Amino acid sequence: MLYGSIPDDIGSKFPMIKTLALGGNHFTGTIPSSISNISSLVALGLVQNGFSGYVPPTLGKMGALQYLNLADNKLEANDNKGWEFITSLANCSQLQKLILSNNSFGGQLPGSIVNLSTTLQQLYLDDTRISGSIPADIGNLVGLSVVLIANNSISGVIPDSIGSYGAVYKCVLDNEERTLAVKVFNLGQSRYSKSFETECEAMRRIRHRCLVKIITSCSSINHQGQEFKALIFEFMPNGNLAGWLHPKSQEPATSNTLSLAKRLDIGVDIVDAVEYLHNYCQPSVIHCDLKPSNILLSDNMSARVGDFGISRILQENTSGGMQNSYSSVGIRGSIGYVAPGDWNS
Repeated sequence: MLYGSIPDDIGSKFPMIKTLALGGNHFTGTIPSSISNISSLVALGLVQNGFSGYVPPTLGKMGALQYLNLADNKLEANDNKGWEFITSLANCSQLQKLILSNNSFGGQLPGSIVNLSTTLQQLYLDDTRISGSIPADIGNLVGLSVVLIANNSISGVIPDSIGSYGAVYKCVLDNEERTLAVKVFNLGQSRYSKSFETECEAMRRIRHRCLVKIITSCSSINHQGQEFKALIFEFMPNGNLAGWLHPKSQEPATSNTLSLAKRLDIGVDIVDAVEYLHNYCQPSVIHCDLKPSNILLSDNMSARVGDFGISRILQENTSGGMQNSYSSVGIRGSIGYVAPGDWNS
């Protein structure tokens, strides 16, 4: 229930603090530029207040910053001014999570966003009134696992670097109350179309409580005459396992930790899913990219294995062994999670 404005001299009053969490209050006015003088700051949370005006363009002075949450305010930006803070944040070499949702930012997203740290894992730009296209070389942000840009006026093709094969949107249908996840494929390159076909082929064969449930698929032409392909899944409100295994220390402890019992439950769910895919699904399906970011968590924290875009479907041959239904060369998967052996060997 705090209100008023943040003192202009806050940077000199608290030069050594590591976490500043003022979210969920009634602060108004602008964010003082002196806050950038707190060079030791690791986490800055100003979410759910009434801050307005431009974000200080000097935030990059906080070299230790890992978490920045400015969501649910009245902060402004446009094509000509106000986005300078994005350029400045390129100096925050440890930045991992940037949340700008539900503000009055507008105009074209600046190209300098591609210069943010490669440590950035989560970027939230939903309900920010941005327009135009996403910078094509956003692929420089190789660490991104979550990008949310819903409810904006984005045009053009979404660069494939926002996700492995496109982007995932949160969606609520007009005629239904349930929330869905829509995975839209970027079809600029043939391998992404192949990923859609592979995932469709895998998902139509599998049904298990520990696998993400697919609702339907869409292969059509959009209003611009371009090919459009998407998959619609049940929405997993608790995100993916990676976000829980590597929580941000500045977030409330009750919402970012997993007990040993819950970790075991999740492990059992994953094992159940893999056992089904390998031994009980006909023909067998090999996921090929089993990693924490592909393990999604439901409302009751049960695990669901998802993302079958590079999976392999094995067929029985006449000699009683197994063979790939699709020819391929090399090992599939993500660096750091590829199994020691490969099904081609």
